[in-house]
Amino acid sequence: MTVSRAKCGRRQRNSAPHTRGSVVLLALAAVATATLLGLTLASTRDANIAASTNLVKAAKARAAAAGAVDLATDVLRDPQVLIGTARNAPTLAEDGTLFEGLSIGDSVVRARVYDLVTHEPAHAASEAVEISVEGSCGGVTQTTRAVGRITPPAQSAEADIDCSEFALLATESLSIERDALLTRWPSAPLSALCEPVAYGLANGGSAGLSVSAEANTFGCARVVRGNFARSVDACESDLALGTLHIPAEIHVALAPLPTARDDDASDNSVLRIDGLWDGELDADDRLSDESGSTTTGHICARGNVVVPTRAAAVLRNALVLDVAGDFIMERGARLRVEGNTSLVVRGDVILQSASLEVVPGAQLTVVASGNVSLEASYLGGERSDANEMRDASGLARYDGGATRVALFLAGNHSILLSEGSVLKGEVHAPEARVSLESRSAVYGRVLGREVQLRAGTALFFDPALDSKRGWSTPNSGVWTALGAVRPAIREVERLDAASLARFAEETSIAPVATVIPTEPLDEKDGRARGLLRAAEMRAKAAHAARVAWRESEDRESRELTPQFASLGFDAPFAVEDE
Repeated sequence: MTVSRAKCGRRQRNSAPHTRGSVVLLALAAVATATLLGLTLASTRDANIAASTNLVKAAKARAAAAGAVDLATDVLRDPQVLIGTARNAPTLAEDGTLFEGLSIGDSVVRARVYDLVTHEPAHAASEAVEISVEGSCGGVTQTTRAVGRITPPAQSAEADIDCSEFALLATESLSIERDALLTRWPSAPLSALCEPVAYGLANGGSAGLSVSAEANTFGCARVVRGNFARSVDACESDLALGTLHIPAEIHVALAPLPTARDDDASDNSVLRIDGLWDGELDADDRLSDESGSTTTGHICARGNVVVPTRAAAVLRNALVLDVAGDFIMERGARLRVEGNTSLVVRGDVILQSASLEVVPGAQLTVVASGNVSLEASYLGGERSDANEMRDASGLARYDGGATRVALFLAGNHSILLSEGSVLKGEVHAPEARVSLESRSAVYGRVLGREVQLRAGTALFFDPALDSKRGWSTPNSGVWTALGAVRPAIREVERLDAASLARFAEETSIAPVATVIPTEPLDEKDGRARGLLRAAEMRAKAAHAARVAWRESEDRESRELTPQFASLGFDAPFAVEDE
């Protein structure tokens, strides 16, 4: 028993140091854990404080930037700011800076103004601008951007004659079928303004108008006869209902007519265009002017003009090509326009799986007297993406927009786009039937007697075509001070240079319309002189209006305030808020 007790005591004495060591290790671990938790909590607290401080700085910078946007819009109420002659307002710098280093609370702001279309610093001719404001507070920067229109004070001295402000306008009937789409051109710079897309009948009625419940008319407003909205709230209410009130029936001028020719209509000769053609002709090309001699600048083809299958041709230099017969582009043909070209076709225009593209800086005006047919074809500005699809998806790049191509059709004929054809341009055919079928699309605008958007087709309006000097603008040259249509507007029968020049001379109002140079610009030519007179009268009228505005003592309240209120610039919206 003694031995046994000795062994037990020895075992107890040997286990005591081990227990004490474990306790020490546990204590050290607990202390380390507590220390780590303490450091973590302290670090988290510091991070939270830093984050909260940054949030406060960001909020201050954002509020300052938003306030500076309002300040910038107030400054831009004076259009002289963009011209650089404002007396009591900042002057726009060459880099677009309106003001900088301005303190608002604890923040410092800088405002810059850019042309919304070119993305270059705004200038006197800018009609739509983007205001970009940077607000900085304690090293935290916030950027707010807003967009809006600036209309020059000479607006009442100009009148939109060609109805290009309307995306889709018909003189008799308009049909938008199921799955058809009518909206803005998504990639157009001015689409950021989110202005309504106008469509309807010229008389403002509903008889002859058919819009399927399954059609998509996103962001659109239908033309309705009625008084202009008297307030911003009334205007917004009308737009919420999808209506655009215009007090009178819209006058639609007819397409221009080509001048008469003495050619033998029975001549069946064919001119084939292939390769580079700059207007210089060989003797056997059978092209002549009215006197029978070959010429550059104004070319008369006695029969049909054909771009052969899979041919690649280029039209270079400014010229007028007058075709007595049909203009045909066969399958796989490609035609590139590199100058300001007028194509006068007295027969039909036929594109079959072909492409007709206009390079930057050039323009193509087509004046046709027969039917126009595009089948699986493309007509418009030169595509920067060669793989761009021809469909109604709306994904087409802007590439200069719809201003490079204008198609005019005189007479009771038809325009048909089928098999996924795409037209980037304007269509003015008030006596014709215009139909889009089988996945085809127009990027621009369409005016016709009967217009049909079949299932699966689309029209994407280019806002650049809206000059804001037309029927939907109360203070444009279309309307008198009493709100009536100027009689001279309805006297413009056709969109030719002579008619527009006569309108300008009688009213001192500059006509805003596409002028058709169907004759060469020679000083001896009466039509050319008419075109030049119209341009001259437009410049004189605009200058006179600007002078009158500058000399007016109450210009601030009489002109600018209602002008900007009607444009919605008083409440700019942010298109990007970083």
